[in-house]
Amino acid sequence: MMDPVGAVALVTGATGGIGRSLVSTLLEAGASKVIACDLDQAALGEIERSAPGRCETHAFDVTDEQAVQRVA
Repeated sequence: MMDPVGAVALVTGATGGIGRSLVSTLLEAGASKVIACDLDQAALGEIERSAPGRCETHAFDVTDEQAVQRVA
């Protein structure tokens, strides 16, 4: 994995086991911000509350091109 210190990272599937672990790992490794995306709004809220100011969340389907454009 590249050095995440100071980086902004995008994690899709962020509320699942691997995604949630990746969000935590990136934040602990020094990423300045993690943008977490998933369909589960409630779980995204938990992630955002765990890292105030360092984690931005978006609930949408990454396979829906129009939804991706709205977030971009």
